[in-house]
Amino acid sequence: MLASNIHGFEAHLKVNVGSIDEEDDEQGIAHMTQHLLDSDKYSELMALGSTVAAYTLRDRTVYYIASQTTLKHFEDALLLDEDLVSYSLDALNEQAFKPKIRASRLARKRQVVLSQLQKNNTIDDRIENQLCQHLHSENKFSKRSNAGGLEDQIKKWNVDQIRKFHKRWYFPANASLYIVGDINDVSKTIDAIQAAFRKSKRSSDILKNERPPTYHNWSLPPSSTDDQKPPQIFKHELVRYFYFDIYSKSSKSSSTLREVQHRDFAEYGCALTGLSAESGPKDWKTAIKGAFHEVRKLKERGINYGEFTFHKDEVLKRTARAMAVLDDSSNCDVVDFIMVKDELGQTIMEEWEADQSLAAIDSTITLEETNSIGRELLEFISDYGKPSAPVPTTTMVCAPSSHEVNGELVEFTITPSEIESTMKQGLEEPIYDIEPEIKIPTELISSAQLQELLLEYQPTFIPLINSKANVKKFHDNGTNITLRRLSNGISVNYKTLCVGGCSVGHFSREQQSVWSEDAFDIAKQFIISKFQSTLKSLEQSTTRKLMLAMLDGDERFVDPTPISLQNLTLQSVKDAVLNQLNGSNMEVSIVGDFSEEDIESNIINYLGTVKNTRNHKGELQPYDPIMCSASPSQLQSLVFVKDTEERTCARIAGLTPNYRGITIDGKHWLESKLNIEGEHLQSKLGDHPLFFAITMEFLADMINESLNREIVGSGLAFEANLDLRLFHKLNLGWYMISIVSTPCKVHEAVDVCKEALKEFGSEEISQYYLDQVRGCLLMRSEDKTKSNAHWRNLLCHLHPDSASRKDIPCIKDVASLYKLVRVEDIRSAYNQLRVDDDCIHSCIGIAGQRDAGKYV
Repeated sequence: MLASNIHGFEAHLKVNVGSIDEEDDEQGIAHMTQHLLDSDKYSELMALGSTVAAYTLRDRTVYYIASQTTLKHFEDALLLDEDLVSYSLDALNEQAFKPKIRASRLARKRQVVLSQLQKNNTIDDRIENQLCQHLHSENKFSKRSNAGGLEDQIKKWNVDQIRKFHKRWYFPANASLYIVGDINDVSKTIDAIQAAFRKSKRSSDILKNERPPTYHNWSLPPSSTDDQKPPQIFKHELVRYFYFDIYSKSSKSSSTLREVQHRDFAEYGCALTGLSAESGPKDWKTAIKGAFHEVRKLKERGINYGEFTFHKDEVLKRTARAMAVLDDSSNCDVVDFIMVKDELGQTIMEEWEADQSLAAIDSTITLEETNSIGRELLEFISDYGKPSAPVPTTTMVCAPSSHEVNGELVEFTITPSEIESTMKQGLEEPIYDIEPEIKIPTELISSAQLQELLLEYQPTFIPLINSKANVKKFHDNGTNITLRRLSNGISVNYKTLCVGGCSVGHFSREQQSVWSEDAFDIAKQFIISKFQSTLKSLEQSTTRKLMLAMLDGDERFVDPTPISLQNLTLQSVKDAVLNQLNGSNMEVSIVGDFSEEDIESNIINYLGTVKNTRNHKGELQPYDPIMCSASPSQLQSLVFVKDTEERTCARIAGLTPNYRGITIDGKHWLESKLNIEGEHLQSKLGDHPLFFAITMEFLADMINESLNREIVGSGLAFEANLDLRLFHKLNLGWYMISIVSTPCKVHEAVDVCKEALKEFGSEEISQYYLDQVRGCLLMRSEDKTKSNAHWRNLLCHLHPDSASRKDIPCIKDVASLYKLVRVEDIRSAYNQLRVDDDCIHSCIGIAGQRDAGKYV
């Protein structure tokens, strides 16, 4: 239990049962049990905006609730007398130890589990499972790498089998409770825990279940009985790059290495040290040789004193940065941190304690000790192939089945002997005696250079645009937001988070203008590689095809094709970038703990001395208009990705007005309503610049609940979520619904989803329901105000020349706007969604071995 100043709280109940504890005929039953356990209290908690969820891993099942501590924002919507901490703990106890395992829910939950099994079967998941199988071939983890289980077994289980598994593993002595958040009355929370769980005693007929110890073949210390395994190769058409991994397994606790991975794994009961390399298929030998050569050089010479000092300082800076953003850490992050430390048996300290402890031992860490530990950990690589060397636990290569050579697709061939030979070649390459020590600059522009720039440009603050009295500075005491404008045209918004500010360290301007053909070619190759990866991803390729169909083939909203990239030159790219980087087109938003004097001094020094490139190629040119496709042939599309496993997803989308309610035709949506909904214009929100964005938040929440009920609840899909993308300056936005289903149900899921979206307009929205949604959004909005990122986004487009019509009073109105939204406002916002048959676009993506037409 950890009390903090973070709003709300999280309670996580971890039960020590996972896929590792399943018998051979129970693979997946731990996950199935998690989905079937229920509590009647959850519906009330979710109505309050609480997050109620669970997950199953190899060694644990965790049930958690994230909630506010009081009924703030819900006084008029719900009548609950219980303290929410106590109520949540009662719900966790009921779910884990007194659940209602209903036979009526089995069929529906079985479909959810099967859909999730398919969803978690991407190529990345399969690579991870392959690695796990080879890393732990000597124990049960190799056969339980996928906590989802086996499809044929999941289809057969009945409620009695679930109850039997639950009875065997779910009892208080086999569980741990973690609570973090606004629980400063610790004694009261302890009383709530005791009240909730004291009656959950183990029944006398429950047999004691103890997880047997996990057997490992250790690499460290070296084992003379282990034979060295040949490299394992996993080839698949959907693998995007060449991946190389070599690992050793030890029982030692972790040391932190920056380039080589070394990490404790509580779930496996071991520590892993690994070396990874990634490259294009044609460069795989260079990547492996280079990695092994560097490791051998580390063994022979170690790191030098400059590197040692630099990295030690970086660790100290990292903890200092963690301290600086401590208040921004979520309760969930803190719970995960405590849970990992607890499982590893490590001392749990708060950030300030860890910072002090690290500072105290800083002087005791020596270069010699660091190099000694590094040599020991890396010996399985640096001495690879020698009789005395530790034997790697596994060496694994993942590669595409084919790759492009001279414009043609050819089979990618690689053998274990080639891999081993390449590894040894890397170790045999000479280490040159004369290698200059790399000096890492502390700044790219010296103080002397900065002074020269200050003398040359003489930056100052100038009046804000459209300022009636030539006002150079606008400050709002209520929000601590300040607006400024520099003489080079750059607009600056900043917000101080604490009165008087505090030190944030030295500022430096780190910029260098470098335009080289080599860098340009590398960048093009990287983007081409990214495009090819997109085509291999079912989800990304489905989204891409939908966007191109909806926006009439406009590539500005998707990754460019190789053909488009070939038409670019270094000069054309340079001109395009520099034409955008002029002062009048730049706005900088800053949020943090600093004093007004410090931040304004640094704004003048480091932003004011940026050269204004307004005349590089003239004024900014207006962008080409964005078109929406109305062709019936593009309303429905299909993407097929060849795969050894069957998977499917779908996307449904349509246009909306932008953040301010401006349609693609350039009209404010209220203009079209003047003669239709005259009475609606009396809404207290009126023509507020944030009206449309606020109402769309309400609408998205309501539609998602409807989709969850109609699509997910019926078993047609595992997931159906609506997301909004509302632009500030472009005259459009869009909604997109992402569906995860199965090949046999995805078409029906898409049809039902479209119908549910259209029928939402005729559904009744009660005042009670609206108040529930309002309470949830107010709670989220309050949480967001503690985030720097949230304030940074709000500061965007605040200057008078911005098209957003935002100003500081708008920002101050946000909380009150949520309280003013009416049912009529939700209806009006919904009417702006393009959901008619000739406006709604859909794309179904299917991965499998058969021809795409056979799935239709």
